[in-house]
Amino acid sequence: MGKRLLACLVCLALFAFSAVPTGADSESVLWELRGCSAVYAYSGKRAAYFFGFNGASLVSSRIFPDTVTRSAEAGGSIVLACHDESAAYALYRAGIGGYRALIMDMNSGACEDVAVAQGCAVQASSFAAADGELYVIAVENGASFVWAGRGAESRRCRLPGDIGRLFSRESNVYAELDDGSVYRVSGGAPTLCTDVPPGGTEPLSKAGTLSVQVGDRTAVLYGDGTCRVSDGAAQQSEEQPQGGQTAAPAGGYMEGGWLIVMAGTTVAQLKRTRGDVSAVTDGSGAAVTGGALRTGYWVYGDGWQCIIVVTGDVDGSGTVTSLDVQALMRYLTGCSLAECGRRAADLNGDGAADSRDLVLLARRAA
Repeated sequence: MGKRLLACLVCLALFAFSAVPTGADSESVLWELRGCSAVYAYSGKRAAYFFGFNGASLVSSRIFPDTVTRSAEAGGSIVLACHDESAAYALYRAGIGGYRALIMDMNSGACEDVAVAQGCAVQASSFAAADGELYVIAVENGASFVWAGRGAESRRCRLPGDIGRLFSRESNVYAELDDGSVYRVSGGAPTLCTDVPPGGTEPLSKAGTLSVQVGDRTAVLYGDGTCRVSDGAAQQSEEQPQGGQTAAPAGGYMEGGWLIVMAGTTVAQLKRTRGDVSAVTDGSGAAVTGGALRTGYWVYGDGWQCIIVVTGDVDGSGTVTSLDVQALMRYLTGCSLAECGRRAADLNGDGAADSRDLVLLARRAA
């Protein structure tokens, strides 16, 4: 491809980028979140956050109504984190079979460390909070129940079935049973619900982004820590991927013979998050023991193997730069591109690498 044609394509991409209605946009980099092995988003009625953890470190960045980032250290390895309108929470192991919670107030920065479900076995697969109260799934005499409280003040919510997960929506906490029924467990006696509000805490999406929205203000967080904020709702329709996934960012998610991860994920993070990973190799079969994952790497587990796809890493360099934009533009003008590269370019998750992805990729690489 000649330089003149490539320059024209770059101009077309910039024109397409400028033509997308984004409202009053701003951009920043949430540096503290870049070191987290798991990152989530919380959208509430009044406030929205991106938050995460790595080891014993808890980090939270409030995006709306103002901007503030806080961090704190738990007394042990964090296994889960959650958020409500004014605080970030981390559930961590505190000895054999015991758990405690770190509560970080986002307004004052004050932290509190409290016991969780003392005397009961904790099912550390789900964790939620609302209005300063913690919720975990506990087991006693073979039956699960919701433990709710803060420190010594606690109560038990018994439900008519085994509890699958807990989640929060609009300052309330809900429990979903294995049969699919949902009960509100905050604010008094458990209540069967047929209409659950949207919002709450969400993990990484299929396209490797996270988004939060309060009113008409929308923010999108990318895997490199870049946060783009718009005062209008138009940008969300472009940025929000179709069919979000419920997988932890560092562990990615599997789709057929592919393992899709966010840009910046390292070999160490992948192995730490997915305990079933035995080896990672490059395209030639040589073992890769460190550094950032790249599109085209292979990952092996016990009886399975997948090709790694890093969202946005079209050229297989492990980073998202203008070279990825050029690679996608060449593909759109008729040049060949490996299937893993096409999947890495599919940022909006619609199953195709096209001009809409080119606009999103240009934003990320800018």
